[in-house]
Amino acid sequence: MIVVCQTRGCHNPSLVVVEFTYAQSLRTHERLEVIEVKSIQPSRRVNYAPAGVPPEIAEDFQEALRCRAAGFLYGAAVVGRRALEAALRGHGAKAYMLADQINEMSDETLPKNLKLAAHHVRLIGNDAAHGAHARTVTELELASLVGFVTDVLHQLYVLPHNIAQQKRQIEAKDLPGAARARAEEKANAKASASAAKAALHAANKAKATPKV
Repeated sequence: MIVVCQTRGCHNPSLVVVEFTYAQSLRTHERLEVIEVKSIQPSRRVNYAPAGVPPEIAEDFQEALRCRAAGFLYGAAVVGRRALEAALRGHGAKAYMLADQINEMSDETLPKNLKLAAHHVRLIGNDAAHGAHARTVTELELASLVGFVTDVLHQLYVLPHNIAQQKRQIEAKDLPGAARARAEEKANAKASASAAKAALHAANKAKATPKV
């Protein structure tokens, strides 16, 4: 069936493939029609571009999210793993193996709980990439992979960006007051220097005046 999106500003058509099955109610003996949605084409477009995340990493993770939305679980898992590795390398990881890259991150950069999450992403990505002898990847595992990669990217990029932005806003807000305080401090220092100079001049003058 063709369905037109009712979202304001969209109204694009989609092809929805459904499966009709029939069952009978045990209580009322009515014939029930059950409709199961099998697929939607084109698949839902997912965007990922939070402030602070480098564009190339955001594009990788966005592709993983779109693969998942389209039902391509293996592709989503592999590209999600790729985005994780790119994020670690962006923070100085030098090791060849992803497991070692995760472990070489300091606890300050990547806390221990997020390191465990990153290893979980690594293992799911490995299962998706290593062929017929590996386990299958389930939707539940993929959901956890997406959540964990989101958490790691937030820790490494989004949170530092937000903190820096908030700091700049605070500094900009306090700038007039800070400038006024510096001006007052400078004026007080100048007044103190002038008073000290006047006192020294008076002392010297007193010394130079002959006693009667």
